[in-house]
Amino acid sequence: MDEWWLVFVPDPERWGPLPEEGVLGVRDLPAAVDAVGLRPGDPVFVRPDFAVDAELLEFALSPDFRDLERESRRNYATDIRLLLSWLWRRGVPWRAATVADLRAYKEFRVDSPLNPQRIGGTKWNREAAALPSSTDGRRSILSR
Repeated sequence: MDEWWLVFVPDPERWGPLPEEGVLGVRDLPAAVDAVGLRPGDPVFVRPDFAVDAELLEFALSPDFRDLERESRRNYATDIRLLLSWLWRRGVPWRAATVADLRAYKEFRVDSPLNPQRIGGTKWNREAAALPSSTDGRRSILSR
């Protein structure tokens, strides 16, 4: 498995019936999600080894990310997941990603003939916006 998973917290009426024995060892998943501070529409990033990434959870809970509109958070999280999966397949932990890695990712997304789903400049600009730089005062998922 080499893809990151992205799970969005559902609206309360969309949880549906949950098994009495709980989910993934959690007896009351909605209460546990609420206790963490997650709200409906918030993303949860799950690594390919099925662990929730705590630092990305912090990022999703950060005021900079939280202040975005729900659909913007969904779009940004989806774009971030693409980068995370790309890095994972190359054996690069996202915390160790360098500017060179990000340049290579851009080249792959926009120009590489190895990418059957290349994107244009406008789409790239939106994806790049999902990764706020620390120079503009917002927290970056790539900052260490």
